[in-house]
Amino acid sequence: MTFVSRCNSYDKRRVSKNSNRLAFTFELVQRQVDLSGGDYLQILSKISSYLLSNLKETKINTKNPQYRIRTTSLNGNFVLKDSLTQYPLFSSKFLD
Repeated sequence: MTFVSRCNSYDKRRVSKNSNRLAFTFELVQRQVDLSGGDYLQILSKISSYLLSNLKETKINTKNPQYRIRTTSLNGNFVLKDSLTQYPLFSSKFLD
């Protein structure tokens, strides 16, 4: 797994033990409530629609529930690739 930033990740996995097919996914996980008490539902719903993905709630019975967006289609991965090509992410570790 290669991390894009603190709460995003790419993953590749074999579809099944007896298959040579690989599945590539991107996952964005974010807490549900920000520090001021606002909910991330609206913005994450827009992001999930843009990536042709579903928004899921995870860890809902814990102190810190989360939202998760995971690309599950080739078209969603292409949308993400095009977006990251047009608007690349830069890490602060390269700002020496």
